[in-house]
Amino acid sequence: GHPEVVTKFEGTKATPEFLQAIAYEVYVKNVTFGLLHEWLTDLGMTISANTLHNWLKKGKKHLDQLIVVLKSIALEKDSIVNCDETWCKVRRYNKYLKKYMWVLVNKTEKIVIFFYDEGSRGRKVLTDFLGESEVKAIMTDGYNAYNFLDGTLSVDHLLCMAHAFVKFKKAYNLGKDTSAQKFIKLIQHLYDLESIYKEKGYTIQQIYEARQSEETSRIEQELRSLLKEELSKENPKRSYYMDQALNYFDHFKEGLFMYRKDGRYPIDNNLAERQVRPFTALRKAIQHYGSDAGAEMAAVYLSVVSTVKLAGQSVWRFLVDFFEDMVTGGKKHLKLLSLSTT
Repeated sequence: GHPEVVTKFEGTKATPEFLQAIAYEVYVKNVTFGLLHEWLTDLGMTISANTLHNWLKKGKKHLDQLIVVLKSIALEKDSIVNCDETWCKVRRYNKYLKKYMWVLVNKTEKIVIFFYDEGSRGRKVLTDFLGESEVKAIMTDGYNAYNFLDGTLSVDHLLCMAHAFVKFKKAYNLGKDTSAQKFIKLIQHLYDLESIYKEKGYTIQQIYEARQSEETSRIEQELRSLLKEELSKENPKRSYYMDQALNYFDHFKEGLFMYRKDGRYPIDNNLAERQVRPFTALRKAIQHYGSDAGAEMAAVYLSVVSTVKLAGQSVWRFLVDFFEDMVTGGKKHLKLLSLSTT
């Protein structure tokens, strides 16, 4: 006379706990399907690698619903987001082609979303993802696909100062360009000031006011003057690396200093680049994806794993709570993340 208790995903023999375990092994511990299948076989399970993959696909369908909600929060009006992309190999027509995975991070809401659109690195991937959203600012590394943002009056396109810094470091260390030292020293000074604001616990308003100081303005002016001086030299004897550094700084100088407009704006894109690392670690372990669908599934699982980590929660605990919630028809998954909006 008791109601039936559902303990497995429809159409599978997978319990929430088992799906939790294989998802954690693959997308947190970076265990390949081959090794996972070998391990389960050694434990006495009769299961194919394809079945494991299909069970993860079942889980993805439920996680897709969560991603829709997280995306809507991450792209709320006046949000500030970081964006980056990295390569991966995907099998198509018996060939392994170089494709691209994107990542968008909203630090305030502690949300990370990976997205993959047939492996394209083109501008349309980002425009489709952003849709009609009205974010206030986007921090990028200046890749060509982001250039359309410069013509969008409602969006502040911030450029990564760390990229400029690294390029001048290469010019000095590899190109032996001593003139790069002046740029390095001044950019480092900007970072030193940012560290002081953080150490002293400045409020957003205090950071904004500090960034408007005479000292910061002087550093910006010195950098602009140095750039103008270097570019005006006739027949300069400088390395390829120095040319790259100067061209990057010249092309993106407005976006590089745009962080001064708002105390919430980041000075660089390190946040997005840190969130890319779990994907690059997985890429190193698995070498390639067997299809676009495999890359898309990785995007969904890594979005959830990275968001849970950024929210300071346990990925292991969240996965089982989420899958149990889905099996029993619950709707509490966002509350499990302890997001400020729930």
